[in-house]
Amino acid sequence: IALYPIFLVDNLKISTVTAGKLTALASLFLVLSSVFWAEQTDKRKTLGLFPVILLLKLFIPALYFVSANIWPIALASIVSGIVGGGLQLILVKYVTGIASRENVQNYWGIWVSLTGIEGLVFPFAGIVLMHLIGIRYVFLLSAGITFFAFILMEVYIRKLRISNG
Repeated sequence: IALYPIFLVDNLKISTVTAGKLTALASLFLVLSSVFWAEQTDKRKTLGLFPVILLLKLFIPALYFVSANIWPIALASIVSGIVGGGLQLILVKYVTGIASRENVQNYWGIWVSLTGIEGLVFPFAGIVLMHLIGIRYVFLLSAGITFFAFILMEVYIRKLRISNG
């Protein structure tokens, strides 16, 4: 969320150095978790890992929502790294698993396009919502939307399992 840096500076009054340390912490856990996620994508069906990622991801805005100091934010940075490390591997494995060799770039292009639209629209929507409901409640809304996505993914996976026998 584009509101994270605003919250860190305006609400928690952190310095640029501290923000850099949080970014380094997230990057460290992205690298470390990539090994774990690589093993998981080799052992399990990747579709079943999407709900795990979504469940983890909802903790990031939830931790921002409850934070009164830097410690929940540090935990959110760790979770962000873990989610980032898993999401890319899971997406690559899933797309290459469902698409024919000729269509991998098409599926990946759709994902990148949707991510780009998200990156263009959501920061502006976040700022508008911040002025309407307050920054903390935007974080809560983000966690709620992520939880809803988790529920939808679980329902989709269950329907696939039922239809596949």
